[in-house]
Parts: sequence; C-alpha cells; structure tokens
Amino acid sequence: LRLDGLRGLDPSDRTKVFGQVGGHPRALEYLDAILRGGEGRFPDVTRRLAKNLKERGIDPASLKGDLNMALAEAVMASSHDILLNELLKRMGEDSLVRRLVDGASVYRRPVDHAGLACQVSEGEVEPAGLGDAISEATGLTLITGGDFPGVGSQYIVHRWTAQALAQRMPGDRLREAHLRAGRYWDRRVKEATHDIAEYMEALDHFLEAGAI
Repeated sequence: LRLDGLRGLDPSDRTKVFGQVGGHPRALEYLDAILRGGEGRFPDVTRRLAKNLKERGIDPASLKGDLNMALAEAVMASSHDILLNELLKRMGEDSLVRRLVDGASVYRRPVDHAGLACQVSEGEVEPAGLGDAISEATGLTLITGGDFPGVGSQYIVHRWTAQALAQRMPGDRLREAHLRAGRYWDRRVKEATHDIAEYMEALDHFLEAGAI
C-alpha cells in the first residue's frame, strides 16, 4: 500500500496482482512503476526498469493503466533481474532439474517431497538424483523450501517466477505438469487429507490440463 500505483487498484485487481505476483518486493516495485508510466518509487527501480524495457523496444508510457500488460512486463523484468533465461540454459531443456522446476511451478500451494517427485517420476518410481535436483533448484532460489512444525518440508515457486516459467514452457509440458499436479492433489485427498481446498486444487489443475 506504500506503492501509489498499486494502492489505486480496486480490490479485485489487487487480488489478481497477489495471485500472479505474490509478495516479491522487486516484482511489485516494477509493476507499480509500470502502472505509473515507468516512474518507480525508487530511482534505482526506475533506471533498471527503463533499461529492461528499452532493450525489448517497449515504451513504458504505452503500458500505463493496462494491468494485464503491466503484470506481464513486471514478470519479464523481474525474471531478467535474476538472469532466469541464463539459469534455464545452464540447466538444459530436458534435464531433471529443469523438468522439476517447470513442474513445480504450476503448484499454487506449497507441496511436500511427494509433490515434487510426482512431477518427474514414472509411475511411483522416483528418478535417481532427485534429491540433488531439489537442492540445485532451491540453491538457485527457483524453488523455495522450508521446514514447518507438524508438516515437515514444504516447497513452492514464487508466483512471479511461475508466471515467467509458464511463458517459456511448451504447451504440452505445461499441460503435463498440470495433469501431474492434479493427480498429486487427488491422491492426497483420497489417501490422507480429505481436505476440500486440496480437492479444489485437483479440479483446477485437471481443468488447466484439459482433462475434463
């Protein structure tokens, strides 16, 4: 709410922002600056955003007031900041860690080790080297992990990072990731939790995958 461009949004648009960007400070600062025609709250943000948009031939003034375009450009600018393209190239298109990061990015709620494994396993068999792949992905901060009392290790991909990854993923890989995510939540509901919120997650992933 200290960012003028975001403070002026109506509640439904704020909800959209939080759903797609989450709470990542730099991404929110970029979005705020774009909504204000390129003028950020901090000079450093203004300079970095201007340089990023200029490299891609985009006039910040043309995005003012367009929330959907502003969101997309904020995500792209943020991913440029963390050298996302370079990190993905380093991983390799079909490496285990790349498939893990792509798959994990479709989850909107934190998942446990089984949720990550579900994205890269064949049947119930986890691939060799999964632990190392998780460590590499969390070391690069593409997947965020933490231990929590009562639930153990949980993992999530920041929402703005997930949006950037979705823009780069082939359609078939994105659909497969949603299908696997749907199966994960469906299995949890049936075998463990009986949680209606997790059931809704399963339904949404199946719909995204076109598995009506």
